[in-house]
Amino acid sequence: MQETTFSRNCAVPGMTQDVWQSTFGGCICFLQINQWYRLWVQCNSTSRIFIRTWWGLTKVPSHIPTEALQVELSGNIIASLPAGVFRHFSQCKVLELRFNQISSIEENAFRGLDSLERLDLSNNRISMLRAEMFTGLNNLGSLHLARNVISSIEQQTFEGLESLQNLQLRHNRISILPARIFISLRNLTELMLFQNNISSIEEQVFQGLESLKTLFFSSNNISILHVRMFKELKTLEWLYLQSDHINRHRSLLRVDLSSVSELGRQQNHSS
Repeated sequence: MQETTFSRNCAVPGMTQDVWQSTFGGCICFLQINQWYRLWVQCNSTSRIFIRTWWGLTKVPSHIPTEALQVELSGNIIASLPAGVFRHFSQCKVLELRFNQISSIEENAFRGLDSLERLDLSNNRISMLRAEMFTGLNNLGSLHLARNVISSIEQQTFEGLESLQNLQLRHNRISILPARIFISLRNLTELMLFQNNISSIEEQVFQGLESLKTLFFSSNNISILHVRMFKELKTLEWLYLQSDHINRHRSLLRVDLSSVSELGRQQNHSS
């Protein structure tokens, strides 16, 4: 077990509670917010601060140091994200909000997160993705929205997310993908859409995905695919399309897979 010693010399402003000095040279600082929960900060210096909370938060706390590089607010009961709630966290690179009860995200909720690279909103209660929901996340590389109750996506939802490389939309209730929905995601390399209720796909739905390498579409309700649905995916290497509907109606599966690697096609057909 790691040995610790007591110290009160924390590098984080506002942290007045006991500090545990670890053998690795870092510290863990506790700040009591109220009688139900407390906030802890782990840091090696003022330039490396990680925030994690105990269970019980109903909203994003205002006590978080603005120097935080990673904020972990998972496993709480946060239900909404108001506009500007993260406006002071321009240095934050990772924001974890999974396993909450988030159903409402206001426009400009993420405004100010200029350095954010990873956003995890999985395992919440989000039902709709609206235009401008992710405004300001110009450096975002990974967006996790798995295991929500998303049933619809507005046309300009992903506008401005040009740095995004990984998009997780699996295990939701999406039934329709509008044409050109991913038009802004030219750097996306991995798209996860399996375990939804998708029954139809517009022919131009993948337009703009000029860097996509992996596409997971298995376990949906797709039975008919447009002949040249994947013609825009010139870099595609792995395509997973396994579906009971497709298996029952193989005569309807006439898709141009000329851009998919041989290995990817074999994997898909053997599923």
